[in-house]
Amino acid sequence: MIVDCSDSHDSAVIDATSDALEPSDAVLCIQEVSDSDPRLMIILADGRIDESLHEMLAIDGVSARDIPQRYRGRVRAAHARGLIDDDLREFMDQLRWLRNRIGHDLTRAHSLASEPYSTAVARMHELASVAEVPGIAPVPPPVDLGRSVFAATVAGVMAAEVSFRGEDGKLMARSFSLLRTANRRSHHPVPISLDDL
Repeated sequence: MIVDCSDSHDSAVIDATSDALEPSDAVLCIQEVSDSDPRLMIILADGRIDESLHEMLAIDGVSARDIPQRYRGRVRAAHARGLIDDDLREFMDQLRWLRNRIGHDLTRAHSLASEPYSTAVARMHELASVAEVPGIAPVPPPVDLGRSVFAATVAGVMAAEVSFRGEDGKLMARSFSLLRTANRRSHHPVPISLDDL
């Protein structure tokens, strides 16, 4: 989805193709496991964000053979091309680190609440909380780890998937702050919680 921004980042307007940001299949996929193991939400979000990285690099003119082979390289390339901002890049790096640790370490569902994982979860929460996604109040990880991971991964996937155009018609760097602006301006905010669907 593309959102047009008029005047500044503070006055995002949903373009004529849609009157609201809709939850993507990726967000719905994460919602399906929202009451489950938070490690699964991290793995699902990481996979969907990786797909978005491929798409945004291709749209920006990078040929399929020139798209970096590794996730980390795709994040760096998207950031270097101005397709994602610093905070979304850091979020993606934290998510990648957690996904790798979940895949290679002997982790259990509660492992994310202890070091070294809890630092990455807290940082993801901090970065994604800027998005203010309707229906999901950011919950600090120590209060409710599962809800915190859910809120952060949904915001991360949405920030990676939604494109914004400035007044000049050019795509803007994807970010949590632009997602927040679009959600605040939308008359029909994105239904995110399962109760809203």
